Amino acid sequence: MFLILGSPRSGTTLLRATLNQHPAILVPDETDFIVPACMICDRIGDEAVGRAMVADLVVGSDRYAYSIAPYLGPDDVRTVVSGAPYSGLAMVEALYDAIAGRHGKALAGDKSPNDLSFVSELLRGGLLGRPIKVIHLVRDVRDVILSMSKTLFRPPFVDTAFPLDWSRENLSLFRSMHDLPDRYLLVRFDDMVLDAEATFRGVAAFLGVRFHPDMLSHETRGMDKVGEDHHRNLNKPMLASRVAVWRREMAPERSHAIASRSREALCQFGWGKPEAAPAAAGAGGEPSAAAHEHEREQGMLRLQLELDDQRRWARAGAREISKRDRIIADLRRALNEQTEWARASAAEVVRRDSIITELQTKLEEQTLWARESAAAVAKRDAIVADLQRTARASDGLSRACAVRATEQERLIAELSGRLDEARRDPPEARRPGDEHRRWTIDFPDWVWGVLRSPKAGQPRIETVHPPRTEAGHRFNVQQDGRAHLAVEGAGFGTAAVLVIAGRPLETYHASDRLLSACVPDELFARPGVLPIWVDNCGGAHPSAIHCLRVLSERTVAAYRPASGRGRRVKNALNRLVRLASVASWRSRLPLLRLERHLAESRKRREASARRRRAPSTVPPEAAGRATGQTVTTDHR
Repeated sequence: MFLILGSPRSGTTLLRATLNQHPAILVPDETDFIVPACMICDRIGDEAVGRAMVADLVVGSDRYAYSIAPYLGPDDVRTVVSGAPYSGLAMVEALYDAIAGRHGKALAGDKSPNDLSFVSELLRGGLLGRPIKVIHLVRDVRDVILSMSKTLFRPPFVDTAFPLDWSRENLSLFRSMHDLPDRYLLVRFDDMVLDAEATFRGVAAFLGVRFHPDMLSHETRGMDKVGEDHHRNLNKPMLASRVAVWRREMAPERSHAIASRSREALCQFGWGKPEAAPAAAGAGGEPSAAAHEHEREQGMLRLQLELDDQRRWARAGAREISKRDRIIADLRRALNEQTEWARASAAEVVRRDSIITELQTKLEEQTLWARESAAAVAKRDAIVADLQRTARASDGLSRACAVRATEQERLIAELSGRLDEARRDPPEARRPGDEHRRWTIDFPDWVWGVLRSPKAGQPRIETVHPPRTEAGHRFNVQQDGRAHLAVEGAGFGTAAVLVIAGRPLETYHASDRLLSACVPDELFARPGVLPIWVDNCGGAHPSAIHCLRVLSERTVAAYRPASGRGRRVKNALNRLVRLASVASWRSRLPLLRLERHLAESRKRREASARRRRAPSTVPPEAAGRATGQTVTTDHR
């Protein structure tokens, strides 16, 4: 990349148009973002913010549509800026390298006359350092002022202030880079016009490309500027008449005043020593007033130049001081942040130490708890083993009980078969005189003891007349045509009531030992057993329960003849009931022994655990005694 620097109306556009005719060189139109981009990178430390600002500056500048947009779109600009290193030099160089690469050129350059006013910013941003090359184009300030006077952008104070600025800016760039021949080339406008081929051969060699004859072709030069009045001479041959125009068109007094304000630069760039102001000799050969005025102006010019230099150095010093102040403020802020971070880290270390101590304590507690849990698990394993052994013993007892129950069921089935055979006995096998006998099964004595044992202060039933009857047939029929039931016993009060199946009956009190009651037909209409008791209705307990058996017609017909086989079946069933009661008691006895053994084992384990936890002062002979709840286990 290279830069074309020069004052306005110095021939920079002519130089750009001529270089653009070389097939390996591309110079876009004037830009206005290079100096601001350098300032942003110099003053914005945040790279993300700085890159975004540079990209927005390039895309949003007034000259973007005419300069960069024909070669790079907004998205391309942002991509190139984001991928380049964060510096003004790197991002500008990346943009122009992208422009050259997109259009097949070897190198691209920038032409912005206004950038000459910011040489110090360009130096600070690195734009005048390697590998950037600078072509410095200089034209006589008097010709520049004449050319500017014929355009619409003529600056104010063109005859007074502009010569000073022109001299200061061009001298500043020259003095900064004239000793760097590989990166700085000074081109005089007069040489470019009067000896174009030699000048552009030197420019091509400086840029590292071969000279091309098309560079001197004026027919195709400056086609993008056709129609602009102030560039009407671009597509014409080099005009020698545009050199030293001030000699023909500028008044001597005016040219003398301008030259006096830019004398040093004019002499430096080879326009010779300007003509001295006419001085008329006074009386006695002393200098005239005009000579004194000329010397005074020269002194003021030197003072002005020195003052400008002092101001420039003062501004540079102020910027450096401001920059160092910002650095000091950033360092102080960073130091404060580091101090706060160190304090926070120390507090965090203390907090974590306390947490570690707490965790160590909890770990010790967990370890102790784990050991106790292991001991408890071992104890429980022993208890489980005991229970398993007990369960195996219980399983054996259960299997034995199941075998005995199977034998009892077989015996019951056998007896039932015999009972069926007895029912099927022929009538001729019955004995005479047995028509009025009733067959029943006698319950064991302990069953009747539960049903008939009286309590203190309650009536007692001894005999029920009749004890059984046939379903649907009235018994003890009296004059009123209803069935009557008589009960003999003791302790019957005057208000005693006979109750059958929970239904109080109309009762006749004969004496304290005899009661009679009318029984409704619906109570004995179906076969079954009717519970009977006596209630004195005086707060005393009712009597024990007796039963009135209501037999079916089939039962009465089957068992009316009581043969010898019927008696045997009755006795066998009674024996079966007694055997069942004895077997149930004997099967319960091992379970009671097992429960007692488990209770004693648990008492011994609890006593042993208490002795291990706290040494006791109880005598050894009493240490084995322990109290506890009786263990009741359901082995059904």
